[in-house]
Amino acid sequence: PYTGLRAGISFAQAFAWARNIEVSGVCSLDAIACTATEYIAATDARRKEIYWASYKDGVRILGPTVSKPSEVSDFIIGQYPNLQKLVALSSSQNISEPMYLRRPDAVPTAERT
Repeated sequence: PYTGLRAGISFAQAFAWARNIEVSGVCSLDAIACTATEYIAATDARRKEIYWASYKDGVRILGPTVSKPSEVSDFIIGQYPNLQKLVALSSSQNISEPMYLRRPDAVPTAERT
C-alpha cells in the first residue's frame, strides 16, 4: 500500500498539473457507506492488520489508524468506498498529503540497530 499510494498520488498530481485541474484528497474510509448511527469502518492493511476509523452520525470521531483486528471490536470490513460519497467529500475535505499510518520499513543506516 505504501508504494502504491505514493505512485497513485504522484500520478494524480502530475495529471492534474498537466490538465490544469484541481486535486482534492479525501480519506477513503470516510466514504464507506453505512446506515448505522455509530460504526467502525475498516480496510485490509496487509501484514495481518487493518486501517480503521470510528464514526458517529457519519462523521469521523477517531482515526484513521492501523491496528491488529483483535484490537478493534465490531468493525465493518469488505465494503468499498461509495463513489458518490467520495465526490461529495471532495468539496469538504482537501487532504494535501498522504496519511501514512505506519512507520516506513526502510530506515537510514545510522538508525539501524
